[in-house]
Amino acid sequence: MAVFMINMLLILAIIGYTVYILMKAIRKQAGGKCTSCDTKSTCGTKGKHFSSY
Repeated sequence: MAVFMINMLLILAIIGYTVYILMKAIRKQAGGKCTSCDTKSTCGTKGKHFSSY
């Protein structure tokens, strides 16, 4: 019984962390390129990002 409980806790922890990471990525993606960029405060492009050259 104790092994079952430990396994369930590990499974719940893994699933919870996976959901957390996915939600974080979805929120970052929904914000757009400039909103999600870590260097937005020092960025000199002012929204002029190009997807292809």
